[in-house]
Amino acid sequence: MLNNLVCFLNTAWQWILHNIFSISALAVSLLTLHRNRTTLEVKFSPGIDRTMDLSTEIIDKNGNYIHAYRNVFLVSVEIINSSPNDIAYYDLYAFDPKTYNFLEFVNPKAFLFSHPGVGVIHYINKVTFNILNVPLEQYGVFKANSYTKFNLPIIVTDPDEIKNIEP
Repeated sequence: MLNNLVCFLNTAWQWILHNIFSISALAVSLLTLHRNRTTLEVKFSPGIDRTMDLSTEIIDKNGNYIHAYRNVFLVSVEIINSSPNDIAYYDLYAFDPKTYNFLEFVNPKAFLFSHPGVGVIHYINKVTFNILNVPLEQYGVFKANSYTKFNLPIIVTDPDEIKNIEP
C-alpha cells in the first residue's frame, strides 16, 4: 500500500515537472481573464418623461437661446463600467420597442459650427432648468472604472408615434 502511494507521488511529481510551463501558462491565463473581465451595468430611467413644448433648448456658451424643440421625451441612462478596461460603444440610438421605428434625439453637434460651445437645457418650469448631458456623437468610450450618465431628449414628430409612446 505504501509502495503504491510512493509510486503515485513519484509519477505525479514527474508529470508536474514535465508540464510546469503549461501549468504556469494556464494559471497566468486564468488570472488575466479574471482581471480583464468586462462588465457594463446599464440602468434606464423608470419612465419616459414628456416635457412641455419648447422646454428643451439649445443654448450657446453665453446662455443665449438658439433653438427649442417640441414633442420631446426625456430619458436618462446610467452606465457603470466596473471593468479595468475602456469599452467603446457604437450606434447609440433610440427606437420605439413596439413599432421598431427609430427616433431622433437632440444632438447639439449640428449647432457647433455656427455656435461653438453649445449646450442643451431643459426647463422644469419658467424659472428652474437643468443642463442636460447629451452625447455629441452616437459613439464613444466608457472609461475603465467609470460612471457615465446621459440625458437623451428624444424628438418625436409623427403624431401617430406620439400616441404609441407610454410615459
